[in-house]
Amino acid sequence: MKNYFYLIFLVVFCACNNKEKAAQEELQKAQMMYENQEYFGARQVLDSIKIQYPKEFPVLKQGQLLIKKIEMAEQKRNLIYCDSLLKIRLLEIEDYKKYFIFEKDTEYEDVGTYVYKTHKIEQNLQKNMYVRRLKNPEKCLFRVFIMGHLQ
Repeated sequence: MKNYFYLIFLVVFCACNNKEKAAQEELQKAQMMYENQEYFGARQVLDSIKIQYPKEFPVLKQGQLLIKKIEMAEQKRNLIYCDSLLKIRLLEIEDYKKYFIFEKDTEYEDVGTYVYKTHKIEQNLQKNMYVRRLKNPEKCLFRVFIMGHLQ
C-alpha cells in the first residue's frame, strides 16, 4: 500500500514539474519573439501561458514583466512612425489650405477652425437651412442659420 502511495505522489510531482517546464519553455519562446521584434506573436504566446498554466505564478509574473517590455517597445515604435508621418503631413497642409477658410468666432471660440469654402455662410444664402457645429472641449454649440423667405 505504501508503494502505491509513493508511486502516486511521484506521478503527481512529476506532472506538476512538467507543467512548470512547459510554461517556462513557452516563456522562453515569447522572449525570443520579443527579441526578434515579433511583438504580436509574443503577446499571443503570453496569453496562451495565462490560459494553459494559470497556477504557475513565477512564470506568470515573468510574463507580465515581458508584456510591459513589449508595450514599451510598441510605443517607441509607434512614436517613431508618428513623428515621421507628422513631418510629411505638415508639408501637405499648405497645399490643402487653399481649399479652406479659417474662421474664428471670438465670442464663442478660443481656437479657430478651417471650414471648406463652399460651407462659408456668405456663399450659402440660397440654401434654406445651414447647420454648423462649434466644438470646444468644455462646451459644444450648434448654430442654425435659416436663410430665404419663411412661409
